[in-house]
Amino acid sequence: MIAWYSSSGNDSENSAFAAADGVGGVPGFPGDEKSDDKNNSSCGVKSLTVGPNPGEFETISKALDASAKEGGATIEIKSGTYKERILMNKDNVKLVGLSDDVFVEWRTSTPYESVLEVTSENASVENVKFTHASKSVANNFGVFVKEKGSLKLKNVSVTSETGSGVATEGGSIDAENVVIDKCKNHGVSAFGNQSEDPKSGQVHLKNVAISNCGGDGILLRGGVQIDSLDVKIDNCTGFGVDAFENVQGTMKACKISKCRKGNVGGDNDNYDGNGVGIELV
Repeated sequence: MIAWYSSSGNDSENSAFAAADGVGGVPGFPGDEKSDDKNNSSCGVKSLTVGPNPGEFETISKALDASAKEGGATIEIKSGTYKERILMNKDNVKLVGLSDDVFVEWRTSTPYESVLEVTSENASVENVKFTHASKSVANNFGVFVKEKGSLKLKNVSVTSETGSGVATEGGSIDAENVVIDKCKNHGVSAFGNQSEDPKSGQVHLKNVAISNCGGDGILLRGGVQIDSLDVKIDNCTGFGVDAFENVQGTMKACKISKCRKGNVGGDNDNYDGNGVGIELV
């Protein structure tokens, strides 16, 4: 079953929220922290650079192709707007924006094309701003992690003009200091695998801000597990968090405001009934 707990005696959704015991208030939007581990061996064996200078790759996709030959790589991306669709299908690849103005945009009339799609393990993206639009009827996701894929996002922003911002179906998402804003559908859509096995999808959120979405802030269903700390959800048309069908986990220090349908919705009494505990502050 879904359970949510208020650490404040105030029942008003729009009132000031008290911080949970031992947890600070939810920070604002991410800062401009830069990664100190650009050559981390767990994310590749070589450093490649995307930029306008001779000897550099002119697109992220070409650098990704080269990383496959290296067995993985850290790909450093210089300032600019890259209008391309990013397919991360090789393990141990890390994308790092070298400045605050690294943009990746993909607008297409072709359905089912995310701006970033991950099918590999140990994929990582830092310091990149993503914008997405695709005329998909279903599975319309800006950033999409497919079954058995795993992705870490840090200091990233995502907007989807046609669908949900960040999504997985049976994969793993680890997001820290992430902004998801102005998505036509949900902010985060997370599902387990096709069999809806318990914990078949994994979502880990820390200091994530979700706002101005046309659906739920976070939609969870079908065997996904969530663990989160300091998530701020604001001004979404649906629920702040909507959970169905064998969702498990905890959400600590979750601040929800101005969501049209309310803070928490769904029915999580199916299957084993473990549910998800949501601590509202």
